[in-house]
Amino acid sequence: MPGDFLYRAIIRNGKAGRLPSLLLTVIFISMLAGPWAGTLHAGADDADCPPADYSIGTTVFHQMIMVQGDDPDTSMIEARDMLSVVYRSYWEIPWDNNEVYISVPDDAKSIIVEQVESIPHQGQNIYVPGKYSAMENPDDPPETGRVTEGDYEGFYYWRFPEHADRSENDTMDVDTDEDFADYDPELTDPDDFIFSFGSIGLAENVTEATYTSKMFTGHELTKVGLSYWGYEMENMTFEVTGDNGTTWHPVESGTTSPIPGGGNQFRWRVNMTQDLADDAPPILDWVTFVIHFMPETTDTWIEASYLLLIPEEGLEFDQMFPFDVDISGLVYIGYFDHDVEVNVTGVHLIRNPGDTHEDKVTYVYMSGPYECKLTFFIKDRQSQPDGDDFPWLLYLLPLVIVIVIALAYYWAKKSGERDIREYEGAPDDDDEDDGEDEDDEDLKDMDLEELNARKAELVGKIKQVQKEHDEGILGNEELDVRLKSYKDEAVLVMKRIDRYEGD
Repeated sequence: MPGDFLYRAIIRNGKAGRLPSLLLTVIFISMLAGPWAGTLHAGADDADCPPADYSIGTTVFHQMIMVQGDDPDTSMIEARDMLSVVYRSYWEIPWDNNEVYISVPDDAKSIIVEQVESIPHQGQNIYVPGKYSAMENPDDPPETGRVTEGDYEGFYYWRFPEHADRSENDTMDVDTDEDFADYDPELTDPDDFIFSFGSIGLAENVTEATYTSKMFTGHELTKVGLSYWGYEMENMTFEVTGDNGTTWHPVESGTTSPIPGGGNQFRWRVNMTQDLADDAPPILDWVTFVIHFMPETTDTWIEASYLLLIPEEGLEFDQMFPFDVDISGLVYIGYFDHDVEVNVTGVHLIRNPGDTHEDKVTYVYMSGPYECKLTFFIKDRQSQPDGDDFPWLLYLLPLVIVIVIALAYYWAKKSGERDIREYEGAPDDDDEDDGEDEDDEDLKDMDLEELNARKAELVGKIKQVQKEHDEGILGNEELDVRLKSYKDEAVLVMKRIDRYEGD
């Protein structure tokens, strides 16, 4: 419980059904974490991880979901070389800290880091934007970004909205003889009151007296709501304190009043008065306080979603958990095509071919030890044939490109020589420029060094489009168009180079 006064109020009054949602969440997470108890991972002792600064917070649970290529659960056709990642961590964030750090790979794209809440839906839990999310705070959104220095450089930070109300609240009911007997004997004279039938009233011969409760400890009280019922209530005034009576603050029924200066030592008191001639003593049947407080920790899910491109040579990235504690747990599930290699160091994944989707291999981790740093290596083997099936065209392709470039150079040189012969005897240089192809205009101002650089660039582009065509990225029609464009320009460039060299 966040404070002893809450614990005592709930247990004493038997109001188990009023357990706060925070406690239920903690119980739920504890039940989830049960299988991982005693499976301590490397954590703060791992030299590969940043130092575990628990003043920032602790992570007690992690979920990682990865889908490579097309996701059968969506109507879209995702690219084969795309890896989508959703990573959630359950944080316990101290009341005096407002920023946490999440491990996100450097090459990640389309990064979204958000606070989410888990809610039951059709027999399973789904995650929706939480009370501190950008969606719920459009005018005061949480701040996120890449950390650029310090121990957590490269991580992503998430920061509470500037005006976020992180307080929790619970109810304290005082409505039984036992409840009213919980007074401070040094500040309350029991002879001034009558305790009966779960109520308290001013004794018949007393004109004025103050009932003061015992002290209840909590944490960073912020405000208190009051409601009560009784007889002659106009003869009652209530006050509360957060610093054990050093300062008292008046509260009225039906309102929620701040406790200036906060504090963690709560008391309440009621002052009763009566006119003995009226024979109408004030009687308090029940009083209820809704106590708002800053909990020791704000417990919540932080979700990071992003995309990673799987290059031909393979994708390697790290996932780190520097804020874990002894009972922290991890659940991982990944869906990959059958011919995609998946290797992870730091945890043992179980490979289940066709377990969920026929065209996917499922990798899972549910329990057991794991390291503070996991290193993933993912490589698509589809274009890597086995044994004698190795495509000999890959060897032939560079030769074909060389031949194409040589022929282009040869014809360009011939064309250049023919152009020179055609322009021999021309009266001046302006007439020569007027006879050039309009596409040659951009090359006029280039010197020999710039022309050679452009030629090398065009050769590279020719190789690239050939490669993209071989990989299935470009179709035949687009290949022809782009090759013609590059080759036509290459001819013009080499013509200009020949003219420079012939000068």
